[in-house]
Amino acid sequence: MKRLLLLLPLALVTACSNSRELISYACIYPDEGHTSEKVLNTFKEDWSKGFDEYVPWTFEKKTGDNYVYKAFDNSFSYAESTTPNPDEVFEYETTLDGNTFKARQTNYEVNTFGKRSLSQQSTFEFDMDTMTETWSVSYPKDYRDPEVNGNCIFIPLPEGVKINWKD
Repeated sequence: MKRLLLLLPLALVTACSNSRELISYACIYPDEGHTSEKVLNTFKEDWSKGFDEYVPWTFEKKTGDNYVYKAFDNSFSYAESTTPNPDEVFEYETTLDGNTFKARQTNYEVNTFGKRSLSQQSTFEFDMDTMTETWSVSYPKDYRDPEVNGNCIFIPLPEGVKINWKD
């Protein structure tokens, strides 16, 4: 019996370590009149409005897999690409390197015949230790210098949200 009791903490740690968790964050631009309080209140009142206004990244804490919010059914789903409108496609490659979430976003314009042409490729690196994000553009090359934003915050997920996990 004592041996079984000794194994209990190990079983609890194993069960907890297998749980999945989504992390969502957004960066604030004070020069545009945004504050942490304003951003958090927007998400608290209406997550879809916050999603549209502040475009947060949402990812699985252990893998870095990218998830997108779907307001119509209050859910998150794994996303390799999204189509915000018929003329654009965004593709994502995301990873987690220690406490740094890295995302490469490739944007394509789509013509009336369905042909894609590269319009922008950028990289986002979010350091969860310093709460900073570095954004840089690799295409077009002469776009501008990388930007570092030190005003990033974690965003609580909406109440009652359903998560459609990647298998």
